[in-house]
Amino acid sequence: MQLFKTLMSQYRYHMALLIVLGFLSGVLEGLGITAIIPLFSYLLGQDVPVGNKIVSTIVGLFDYLPIAYSPVSLLLFVIVLFIVRALVMVAFFYLRSRVSSSYMVRTMNDLWNKVLHAKWGFLLHQRLGTIDVTISRDVRNGQSLLENISQAVLVFTNLIIYISLAVYISPAITLATAVAGTLMLFVLRPIRKRIKKNSRALSGMEKDMSHFLNEHTLGLKAVKSAAVESAVYRAGLTWFDAFKQLLIKSVFFGAVSSAFTQPVALIFMTIVFLFFYGKGTLELGTFIALIYLIQKIFAYVESGQVALHSIQDRLPYAEHAAEFAHTLATEAEPDDGARRFGFQRAIEFSHVGFSYTGEKKVLDDASFSIVKGSLTGLIGPSGSGKTSIADLLLRLFEPTSGIISIDGEDIRSFDISDWRRSIGYVSQDMFLLNDTVAANIRFYNSEMSDENVREAARFANCTEFIEKLPQKFETVIGERGIMLSLGQRQRIILARVLARKPEILILDEATSALDNESERLVQEAIEGLKQNITIFIIAHRLSTVRGVDMLLVLQNGRLEERGTPQELLANPDSYFSRMYKK
Repeated sequence: MQLFKTLMSQYRYHMALLIVLGFLSGVLEGLGITAIIPLFSYLLGQDVPVGNKIVSTIVGLFDYLPIAYSPVSLLLFVIVLFIVRALVMVAFFYLRSRVSSSYMVRTMNDLWNKVLHAKWGFLLHQRLGTIDVTISRDVRNGQSLLENISQAVLVFTNLIIYISLAVYISPAITLATAVAGTLMLFVLRPIRKRIKKNSRALSGMEKDMSHFLNEHTLGLKAVKSAAVESAVYRAGLTWFDAFKQLLIKSVFFGAVSSAFTQPVALIFMTIVFLFFYGKGTLELGTFIALIYLIQKIFAYVESGQVALHSIQDRLPYAEHAAEFAHTLATEAEPDDGARRFGFQRAIEFSHVGFSYTGEKKVLDDASFSIVKGSLTGLIGPSGSGKTSIADLLLRLFEPTSGIISIDGEDIRSFDISDWRRSIGYVSQDMFLLNDTVAANIRFYNSEMSDENVREAARFANCTEFIEKLPQKFETVIGERGIMLSLGQRQRIILARVLARKPEILILDEATSALDNESERLVQEAIEGLKQNITIFIIAHRLSTVRGVDMLLVLQNGRLEERGTPQELLANPDSYFSRMYKK
């Protein structure tokens, strides 16, 4: 229901015009068919039946035309009608294409925008492959749905015209045709229900299969290293076979729905012929027109069946896209702040508590300050809540209790985009584009000059290895930076962040996956930044935080220790001292 409300609100005028064009095409073809009756009589040398309703209608039309009624003018009239109808059909299909393409682009844009502005917590819970499959496949199926609905509009508007003409020629035969068509629709109703049920199953199966493929494609290294290719292959076969069975059912039910129409139409037209022949009123022109009309009626019934089948098939995909868009709207990231970013004194965590689920606390009554221009370190066991503090600083989540402020102002009062542009974030998750080194440092900032790119690379200790690459800054580094070493990738990411000239730099386990030499180079880069940027380092390696101004120790979500590294080392009971001496 939500889907059709959306479609009607956006395309009601387009759909109305499609209905008008559909009716117009039916009227034009109907007039052409009725004009054939006297034309056939002329061509076959039969007397034109003066009392015939069809002939009277056609002759009456010529009273309004600037040409006299004759076989030649009648033939020209029929040709012009069908040419005009062809032009109307071109307009119909062009408009249909515009509407369906507009829906596709608009929906893709809307979904992608809402995904980018959705809450991080919501996005974390999305299964791998769900978002890209919804935007690419579900929306494309929604586009096909609109085309199928437009086709159904054309079918049913033409059906109305053809049935009206058939009633005009022979009400009794038309009634019998309507009864036969209705019976056929009734008989095929269970099949349409099966089609709808099967389509929903296919939609869900495709998402599950996409998740399986994405998940295992990203984990191919783990699969190969564990030598479980055969087991993963068999798991894939299970998905593919189940998908095949559903696909076969879908095609089979669609074929059954279409196959019934032609034999029923042939049988019915034979009955019509026998009816006329038995009554001895076989007026050839009228008979041919009536047979043509009945054939078209049954053809449109078949087209209607195909359109309904396709609508049932595509509907679950389009519904899912509409539901996902609605869910994204309710999960939009809050952005009520209007202040521009400003940092003069300190960022303050005051009795901050945080929980992902609302039950287990990840942070509990955390209070500390990050002074402007300082180098602050945060350490603690895995799962102690270190990354959660980074997420709160980036405003990916909001505290469940307490307040985070900057220079005494709640950080929620600041514009969220301006806030994030002022904070640089480097994590152990190295996200790089399959593009050039320069493009990765610019990272969608088209206004950044080449000089700024080179300057950022120099600050991040990247220049030396970049200059050795085949095309230097224009070298394409491959999927996720596969052409570079881990240390080189991390320094490119650091350069990307520094190119934005942030006021605060967060390093979240940024060197945990690096070798000693790569870590040394990153550390040198950080040392060179200390005087210009406020740096917050979250680390597992204790060597990473030896030179910080203030060290915080987090355990079980609580801030248990704070002080300079030297002060904490001097205390044999401190976590930092015990871990450092191991």
